[in-house]
Formats: sequence, C-alpha cells, structure tokens
Amino acid sequence: MRDFNLVSGNPAPMPPPLPVEDEIIARWGAGAAPLVSICCATYNHVLYLQDALQGFLAQETHFPFEIIIRDDASTDGTVDIAREFAAKYPRIIRTIFERENQYSRGVRPNPAMVPHARGSYIALCEGDDYWIVTDKLEKQVALLNKCANCSMCVAQTVVCKYENNNSVCERILGTEKDYLDFEDIKRTYVHTSTYLIRTDFYKKALDQYAGKIGFSDTALRYILADIGPFVQLKEIVSVYRVTGGGLWTSLERTKQVEWEIELAESFYANFNPKYRTYFSGKLYQLYRLILQSGVYSFNQKGALKNYLRYLHFALKFWAKTIFLKLLSYIK
Repeated sequence: MRDFNLVSGNPAPMPPPLPVEDEIIARWGAGAAPLVSICCATYNHVLYLQDALQGFLAQETHFPFEIIIRDDASTDGTVDIAREFAAKYPRIIRTIFERENQYSRGVRPNPAMVPHARGSYIALCEGDDYWIVTDKLEKQVALLNKCANCSMCVAQTVVCKYENNNSVCERILGTEKDYLDFEDIKRTYVHTSTYLIRTDFYKKALDQYAGKIGFSDTALRYILADIGPFVQLKEIVSVYRVTGGGLWTSLERTKQVEWEIELAESFYANFNPKYRTYFSGKLYQLYRLILQSGVYSFNQKGALKNYLRYLHFALKFWAKTIFLKLLSYIK
C-alpha cells in the first residue's frame, strides 16, 4: 500500500511506476483471455492520458486484463500518445479511433466500448483521471467474487483541481459503507474512475434501457443500483482530475440544469415504477429552480412547457407531503 498525504492543498499523488509488458504478463500465469477490460474514453486528453495509461499498466494482478482506448476524434495529439503506448504494449492495449466526433451525435463514450470488451468485468476510467494504487483491480475482483448479487464494485477517490500544469488535492469522495443500494446512491457520489462492473450486468442495462435513457455516468449508477447493490473497496484508488474541460464541468449551469431535467424525465417515464416518486420530486425541484431563478434563456420556447411541468410535479409533491403530514397526526 502506498502512503499518500491527501490533505487539501497538497500536490496530487502520481500514478505508480510504469512496468514493461513482459513484466505485466509474467504475473498472469497460463490464462489467455482477459478477465477485466479496462475501458478508457478519451477526447483531447493529450496532457493527461499518459497518467491514466500508467495507472492501468501498473496493476499487479494474477489474471489477464486488456486496455481499450477509444478516442472520439481528438484534435490535440491524444491519438499519438495512444498509438505510442499501443505499440509498446501490443498484447495488452487495443485502440478505437473515431474519425468524426460521436458524442456530438449523441453517442456516449463508455457504452460505445462495451461491445468490444472481452472481459467478465469492465473497469471504467476516462483519460483525464488515473489510478494511484497497483492492487485496485485485484482487490475489486476479489470483492465481486465474494458478492455474487452485486452489480459492481466502487471505491474512494481524491478530487484534484488541475490549474497551471499542477494538480492539487481538494477533497475525498466516497463513504465508509461496505454496500450501497439505490437509497445510498441518491445521497452518495461514487466516481466513475473507481467502477468495476460485471460485464453481463452492463450489457443487461444497455439492452433494457438504451434508446430510452441516456447512459451518462449518473444514469449508469441508478440503473446498476436497481439491478444489484454496489460493494465498496474502502480505499482511495484514483484521482478525479477536475480540469474544467470535462463533459460535465465544461457546461454552463443552465445547460447542466437542462441536462438534469432531460435525464430525470427519461427515468420518470421509463425506469422501475417504484422509483417514480423519487424522480417526480427531483423534477419538481429542478423545474422550481428554473422558474425561481428566471433561467429561461436556455430554452425560451419551452418556458410554457417548463411551467406546466412544474405545476404537474408540484401537485404530486405537495399532495404527498400533505398526506404524510395528516398520517402523522392520525398516528
């Protein structure tokens, strides 16, 4: 176990040293097929990708793993780094290079890699984040092997702000619970760079909801939590690097609210009915936020629709609130 000084304001921990390919494969024994597929989505990550790949390749496991790099038509040299590493680690790294940006066409990066994954488990980590311990995969696979009904294994991460070519620790994300269910996921944020997902569960989620719900990281957490609980490795395993250029952090607040409403509406309409009350309450809060703050600019043509949807969910929210209040008086 590496020792980290993760006090806020301290420099971010770096990934472990980079081994050569023969050294990695020598640990695997006779197994040929990868047990874990590490899926790394990249877009203009030229400053960061080497750290991510170094963290992947430093994993010390007794089982084979593969690394799938999918670049979504970067324009900054990210592809050159991916090619360089693939040439040095040809038995481990596979690459997918899109000629045109697919995210702008509605294609989510992580689900796009699932059909290419050969492992029984899928580990996610985008190209601007990275792993900082060598036993992440080994420990997470062991936990999932002990918990057959769990959909994935998560862990703790340290949030680091990247400015002026330096990363500085800000806070730690995660919880001390061993298992997390849907109720926990509503309150606790677990970062994508820590995910180890059962591939068959991921495919089941895609088969059931693709085209109905957009497969963002948030959506994936909700859907997998409905399929089975998460088991947690209660250790810090990764750095979540906040650059301001991520898919979420680069959006203006109005666009973030628009996206949250779209996602919540899709869950309200298409997800397990037992969670409709939760998403109804969420939509009430989001539409109220728009109306109270006067944020019409992102969708002026939809202002009337927003108001009507707000009334719809407000009635549901207050009807439930009044009913529970009356019930408490009766008791």
